[in-house]
Amino acid sequence: VSTQSTGGSSSGRNVVLWDTLLPPSECAVKKFQAHDMGAMVCCYSPRRQIFISGGNKGDICIFDVRQRKLQHMFTGHDSAIRSICLSPDEESYFTGSAEGDIKSWTFGGNGDQHSFSFSEGHKSTKFFSNLPGGSLKGVMKVQVDSANRLISCGADGEVKVRSLTNI
Repeated sequence: VSTQSTGGSSSGRNVVLWDTLLPPSECAVKKFQAHDMGAMVCCYSPRRQIFISGGNKGDICIFDVRQRKLQHMFTGHDSAIRSICLSPDEESYFTGSAEGDIKSWTFGGNGDQHSFSFSEGHKSTKFFSNLPGGSLKGVMKVQVDSANRLISCGADGEVKVRSLTNI
């Protein structure tokens, strides 16, 4: 069983591929130095054998699990990526950021292609300003359901449902 994790470290290695069937001393099978300021989220594609991570500076990394290497890195947003999810057919993925926008990406041979932006993302607001650590902003979670609808929730206190059938 493989899994991945994101975070930050003093050594700069902030994305880790784990094999949970190995002994604890050997289970971190690959550590990547991928995101300057660390990463908050990641998502695994079983069909494509890749995982995607989203960084605190808006960068997106695509990793090949079989080859254990960074396949592609690019800037997807102007602020931290808070959520990543795959479409049910794993032909595309969605990212949501702290600035409040949601973007759709399609997998490509020479890099991923930005295919659509949702202009009605989630506004940056201080809806949760009473939380410890300050206020939250933007998109908190994106998910695509089996009916091909994009569901998002934001720090603005709203849950939005969008049909993806015409995109």
